[in-house]
Amino acid sequence: MAVNLSALAGAGQQFFDNNGVILSGGKLYSYAAGTTTPQATYTSVSGATAHTNPIVLDSAGRIATGEIWVTAGSNYKFALYTSANVLITTWDNITGINGTGIATNALNVGYDPVGTGAVPTTVQAKLRESVSVKDFGAVCNSTTDDTVAVQNAINYCNTNNIGLIVPGICLISSSININRAIDALSSNIYLEISSTSNGGFTTNLAINLFSTTLAGAQAVEFNGITFTASSNATATYVLDSNKFIRTKFVNCNFIYVKLLNSLSPNVVQSIYLFNNNIRRFTGTFFTSAGTTPDCKFIGNIVEAGESFIDFNFPVGCTLQGNLIEGMSGTAVAYGGAQGLSIVGNYFEANTNDINGRKYTTATSYGVSLIGNSFSPYTTTYSVSWGLTTNCVSMGNYCSINLHNLQTTSNVYINDAAVSNLTNIVGYQVNANPTLTVGTSGTIIPIAMVGGAFATFSAAVMTVTVAPTWGAFTVGSLLTSVGLPQGTFIVSFLSGSGGLGTYEISVNVGTIAVAQSVTSPYIAQLYSRSTPTLALTDNVVPGDYGGAIRGYSVTAQGGYLGLGVINAGAYVEAITVGTNTSVAIGGLLAVNASDGHFSIPTTAGAPSGGAPNFKAGTVPLQYDITNNKLWVYNGGWKSVTLT
Repeated sequence: MAVNLSALAGAGQQFFDNNGVILSGGKLYSYAAGTTTPQATYTSVSGATAHTNPIVLDSAGRIATGEIWVTAGSNYKFALYTSANVLITTWDNITGINGTGIATNALNVGYDPVGTGAVPTTVQAKLRESVSVKDFGAVCNSTTDDTVAVQNAINYCNTNNIGLIVPGICLISSSININRAIDALSSNIYLEISSTSNGGFTTNLAINLFSTTLAGAQAVEFNGITFTASSNATATYVLDSNKFIRTKFVNCNFIYVKLLNSLSPNVVQSIYLFNNNIRRFTGTFFTSAGTTPDCKFIGNIVEAGESFIDFNFPVGCTLQGNLIEGMSGTAVAYGGAQGLSIVGNYFEANTNDINGRKYTTATSYGVSLIGNSFSPYTTTYSVSWGLTTNCVSMGNYCSINLHNLQTTSNVYINDAAVSNLTNIVGYQVNANPTLTVGTSGTIIPIAMVGGAFATFSAAVMTVTVAPTWGAFTVGSLLTSVGLPQGTFIVSFLSGSGGLGTYEISVNVGTIAVAQSVTSPYIAQLYSRSTPTLALTDNVVPGDYGGAIRGYSVTAQGGYLGLGVINAGAYVEAITVGTNTSVAIGGLLAVNASDGHFSIPTTAGAPSGGAPNFKAGTVPLQYDITNNKLWVYNGGWKSVTLT
C-alpha cells in the first residue's frame, strides 16, 4: 500500500493540553475527512501495520512508534482527546506529505491573487472556478472514446450551472444528453461549453452529437467549439432535430457536419449562429420543414457546401452580414415567411442563391431583401420569388440576373443588375422589354423606381396595362399620386446623346362606364429624339414630342385616336365620336403665325382612286398648283379659291 508521512504529527510530535501540560495518556482519533468514519493510519513507510484507533500517547505525550503514515491520496480528520475523553481540538482535510516535502492536495496549497483587496484562497478553490472535460477523464486526442467522460462533465456542469471547457477534440460514439428543461428556474442562465484552443467534438458515425432525454432543452451556448466528422459523407448533425431552443453557436467551426434536420410539423425556434466558420458539408446544413420562429444567422462564413438553409414558415428570422459562397445547391430556400430579413449578405458562385418557392402553396409576407451583393455562378436569376405579399427588395446588386418573379409575386423593387433586373422583361436592362401588368385579373404591383431606359439596346418597348389596375410608373421624373385608376405614366427623358429612334407602344385596354373614372391616358411623354408613337384602344394622348399636354376624354364621348387604328380597311388620324363636338383652336389675331388648322396638300388635282375613309365623313385636300379645294363625294369635286 502506498503511504505518505502525515502532515499532522508525522514524526516525533509531542502533544499538550490547553494549559501546556504534557498530554500523558491522551488519545488521537483518525477519520475520513469531514466525517466521523474511522480511517486507518500506519506505523511505518511500509504501510504494513496499522495504528490502533485511537492512538494512545505515552507518558511524554508522544506516539510510541514515533510516526504516523497515511494512505496516499486520502484526506483525513484527526481529533485529540484527554485520557478522560475530553475533546481538545480537531484537524480536518489532512493529507500526506510526498517525498519532496510538498503537500499533495491542492486544498493545502495557498493561492494569493494580486491587487488591492484581493482575497487569498486555495489552489483547489481557484482551479474549481472552471471545469474541464479532462477533470472527468477525457483524453481529448480525437481517437480515444471520450463519450462517458463528456457526459459526466456535462451532467456536473448542468447541475451546478458552471461552464465546461473542452481543451481538445473529444471522440464521441453516441449522443450526449443535455437536460436543461425549457422555462425551468434551473435553466434561467446559459450553460456555456467553450474552448480557446479549437477543442470540440468529432465522430465517425451518423449520429446527433447532442440530444436530450427531455421533451426539449434550452439555454445552451457553444463558444469556440469545433464540430467535425470523419468525412462529409457521414450524416452527422450537431443537434437532434427540434429538441433545442434558445441555443447559441458563437465563433464555432463546423467541418463536414450539419447543424440540424427537423421534419414537419416540428417547430425549430430561437437557434442563433454568430460569426461561425461553416464548410465542406453535403446535404442541407439547417433544415426546418415545420414552422421556424426567431432564428438568426449573422456574420457567418459559409463555403464549399451544398445547401445552407432550408426553412418553412420562417417567422421573424434574420440573415445578416454572412458570406455564402460555393454552394452546389441552394444557399437559402424558404416558403411561407412572415417577417424574413435578408440584409447585407454576400452571395458568390452559388448554383442558386435565394429560392422563395420551396414551399409553393404558402404565401410569404414581409420579406425584406436589402443591401445584398450577388455574384452568381450561373446565368439563372439569383432570387426567385414565389407567392408573396408586401415584400421589398432595395439596394441590392447583381452581376448577372437578379429577380425571377411569378404573377403572384408582390414585391417593391429598387435594385441594380448588370444584365436582367427581372425575368419580366419590362424591368430588364439592355433588353427588348415587354411587360404585362394585371393580366387576367392578377396584380403585379412592382414599380421601377429611378429606372432610366436610356440603356435599352432594342428599339421597341411594349407595355400592356390591365384597366383594373392602379397607376403605374416607368421612370423617375413623374409620380402616380392622385391619378385615377388605370393611369399609365411614361416619364422618358434621355441623358446626353439622346435616345435614338424608339417606338413606344402602349395598350391600356378599355375601362367600363360603370367604373366612373376617366379613360386611361398618357399623361406626359418627353424625348429629345423623335420616337414613333402608336396609341390604341380608347386612349387619350397627353404629349407627343414634348409639345402637347393634358388631354382628357371621358368614356361617354367615344374616343380620340392618334396614329394607326385597325378599324377596317382605312387609316384615320383623328376620330371623334358622334356625340362629341369638335373645336380646333380659338380666336386668332389678324397677324397670328400659330394656332391654324391645316389639311393635306397636293401639287395638282388628285388622280388616285377612291380614298379610304369612314362612312359619314368626306376626305379633304388642297391643290396648291391650281389653288383648288378638293372634296371626295363619289368622285373628286373641286372649288377654285381666290
